Amino acid sequence: MGELAVDQPHSFVMIHDPVAGKGFLLNPDKKVAHVMALPNHGPRNGKAGKGMSADAASGGPDAIDSAETTNSNVTKESLGTQTLSGISAQGTRFTRLIPAGNIGNDKPITVTREVWYSPDLQM
Repeated sequence: MGELAVDQPHSFVMIHDPVAGKGFLLNPDKKVAHVMALPNHGPRNGKAGKGMSADAASGGPDAIDSAETTNSNVTKESLGTQTLSGISAQGTRFTRLIPAGNIGNDKPITVTREVWYSPDLQM
């Protein structure tokens, strides 16, 4: 059995399709895709959930984990606006650093998340 490449970064792609009620987790290293059913936590009757802004309930630009906005180990970077398949979308990259020893890890871990939001589609 070969050694595990610990020093190599691993990438995963998550796709959320609220219309289909499914999520997709793609592992490009292994060329594997996992399909998951998404729970229905969206707005009910056009109203935001308790404690949520309308943007957050609809998956808008404010729909980020509260830990990401208050954690000093998280940086937020605007990726600008791009046209994807004819739809304008605004991108934001969140980079979180988990220091060595914080969760039992012997080396720092960097977690990167990109969010693309289309004002036209409200998602």
